[in-house]
Amino acid sequence: MATFTLTRLALVLVSAVFSYSGIILFLSLAVIFGGSLAMVFYVRIDTGAVWVGLVVQALGLAGLLPASVIWAESYMAMTPKTVAFLCSGMAGAELVVPHIFAR
Repeated sequence: MATFTLTRLALVLVSAVFSYSGIILFLSLAVIFGGSLAMVFYVRIDTGAVWVGLVVQALGLAGLLPASVIWAESYMAMTPKTVAFLCSGMAGAELVVPHIFAR
C-alpha cells in the first residue's frame, strides 16, 4: 500500500514539473504496457515475473486516474457531478469489460 501512495505522491511532484498532464498519462500507459509485456513474455520462464509484472502494472495504474482527470480538466470544467460521472463510468467499465473479453 505504501508503494502505491508514494507513487501517487511522486506523480504529483512530477506533474508540478510538467505543465502538460498528457505526458504523465502517456508514461502511465507505457508503464502498464511494460508490465503486461513482462507478464506475457516471462510467464513460462519464471513465475516471479508475473508478480513483477503485476506490481509494475499497479504502479502505472496508480497515476492513471489522477492524470486522466487532470487531462480532462483542460478540456472541460470538472464539477463534482462530472467527476462522479467519470468515476461511475470507469467503475462500470471495470465490471463489464472482463465479461465481454471472457467469452
